Amino acid sequence: MQQRRTNSSTGGAPKLLSKSCFETAPSCVELIGASPGAITEGGNWLFGISTLEDAVKLATLPQQRFKEVSSPLSASAGIWCSLGLHRSYYTYKLRNRVCSEANLDHPYLQKREKMERNINFFLLAALCFHMLTGSSQVYSYDFLSIACGAAAGKTDDLGIDWVTDDGYIQTGKNLRGLDDTFPYDSLKYFPEGRSKNCFVLPANQTTTYLLRASFYPGNDTTGPSIDSPVDFNVTVNNDLLFGYFATAESRLSGFIESVVHTFDKKEIFFCLVKGTQGFPFINGIELRELEATAYDQVKNKKFLISLVRYNTGTKPNETNFLRYPDDPFDRMWSPTPWTDFPGYQRVENLSLTPHGPEAEEGYNWPPVKVLQDAWVGRNLSSPDFVKPDSLSQLYAAFYIDEIQNVTLSEANPLGILLGVNNFFYEFNVTESDNSLEVWITKDVSADPSVNFTILSQPWSKHPVVLNGFELLSMFDVDTSATFTTDQKALIAIKQSFGLEDWTGDACYPVEWDWVKCNTLSTRVNKLLLSDKNISGSIPKEISQMSDLTEIYLDNNELTGEIPQSIFSLSKLKVLNLANNDLSGSVPVSFQNKVGFTFSGNPRLCLTGNGSCAPPPGPPSPPNLPSPSTAAELILNEISRIILFIVVITVTLVQIAWI
Repeated sequence: MQQRRTNSSTGGAPKLLSKSCFETAPSCVELIGASPGAITEGGNWLFGISTLEDAVKLATLPQQRFKEVSSPLSASAGIWCSLGLHRSYYTYKLRNRVCSEANLDHPYLQKREKMERNINFFLLAALCFHMLTGSSQVYSYDFLSIACGAAAGKTDDLGIDWVTDDGYIQTGKNLRGLDDTFPYDSLKYFPEGRSKNCFVLPANQTTTYLLRASFYPGNDTTGPSIDSPVDFNVTVNNDLLFGYFATAESRLSGFIESVVHTFDKKEIFFCLVKGTQGFPFINGIELRELEATAYDQVKNKKFLISLVRYNTGTKPNETNFLRYPDDPFDRMWSPTPWTDFPGYQRVENLSLTPHGPEAEEGYNWPPVKVLQDAWVGRNLSSPDFVKPDSLSQLYAAFYIDEIQNVTLSEANPLGILLGVNNFFYEFNVTESDNSLEVWITKDVSADPSVNFTILSQPWSKHPVVLNGFELLSMFDVDTSATFTTDQKALIAIKQSFGLEDWTGDACYPVEWDWVKCNTLSTRVNKLLLSDKNISGSIPKEISQMSDLTEIYLDNNELTGEIPQSIFSLSKLKVLNLANNDLSGSVPVSFQNKVGFTFSGNPRLCLTGNGSCAPPPGPPSPPNLPSPSTAAELILNEISRIILFIVVITVTLVQIAWI
């Protein structure tokens, strides 16, 4: 499959807008010879703006004057604003203003609110930057740079702000003083032995990102370092980024880049998955928002990993990567290794500001400095690149911008034959169509290596030009995720038991240590929390995990009652709650059921263990008469005594009388 990206302008070479266009002419459209009808075909009006100064002037016109200049667009603004085509960032911003005037919108104008607040200020700042540095592209996109293991954040030599890993991960230990080169001077390593440790990177939905990860274990002979041998896997969400392996003799260092799309997610899980030996580690993580049109294959559930990205036409002694700010997306463009491409002629035109093809879907926005130099020749074919074992689908992008100022026309075009592993296409470059981006996807699983062929057609009078190219591995995205209800229940379990430092998906790409999943159904079927020193009450949300077959919570410090809803889990075969401090009751039918263990909970009510009887109270007092009974006894005794005295007295009187 191939896709061609060329300018849609059909009115000859782009014309510069003169000063009078901004001050006196009733219509810029009239000055460049375009009608409103032509605008609907390709947006000639904006394509005529070919310098940054022109773009800034037009963007910063007073409101009333801008309306006058852009008024001829009103008849076709609806179609024009829906095209989503723009030659450069500045014409993109002008389109935004024109469409805003017409109260219209299109999907490529959905940028950050901070960028839209003050277009005039932004473009004036861009002009100042351009005048000082010669750069013709200034962007503002979301960057996140994490210096893993660092004690504090810093701003690097490129002006990029770095932060510590606090807030992105809660596990691991820090190692510092590895090297003098940032960010390789510190790292985060994970000796805990967990199945995986995941950074949670905040992201925007339906956004494409460049993600770069850096690895340097340190020099084991001169300072702090990670012990070798060590191996582990690095994953982005569920997808394998690469496998790291190092021995004492070969300590792998470097970085790897990938292109990912978030779809409906608001975070990216970047995980280090435990291997067979050593401690996983990482030095730096960089997340760069890309233009909405770039690498649009990722929107089709694809995941890209960079193999090579070359700035062709660099000087033979060049050794530095071209990156931010020359590339506003901070991609790493490698200089051409001339030993691998001997005899190629180079050409440069630093005074020219190439526009590149239209920014429709698939346009990757190569930086201007990449387009200002090039290889040139009749045959620019590559040698064989070593094909990684994992490579089956290849994504190749080629950037061609005619910068030699040769005479091209429909009758005298530059004819190009371009192919990957003998998979060929033909293209023509003309004066009105002088920029080209071609991307090709190809199945190379059966091919022993990867190469490309770029030839000038035999009939063409001009040599072919190549400004840059990229080769990337392409994989299908693994969209598996733990069943939503189970994931919500696990969040409640983590909060109840103090397990919040377990991040990432519970089941993918590997399971948390205390969870077992059925990967076919994406359901959790086992909870393995024995001897975890956890406390608190058992959350009732456990009963929402309807596929649970085994629950192990024994030998902890759990308190409170057992949620009775747990006993309604129809698939539950094992429930071990032994040796805690649980209270309440257990249904009689489960007390002696095989696989269900409740021993070691003295306050738990179980039939037959005496725990269901009321607790013993204090000993009963002696059986003493009540106060009222005692008074009656005393009165009775006194009456008897009085009666006895009366009888004796009467008897004595009778005797004396006789």
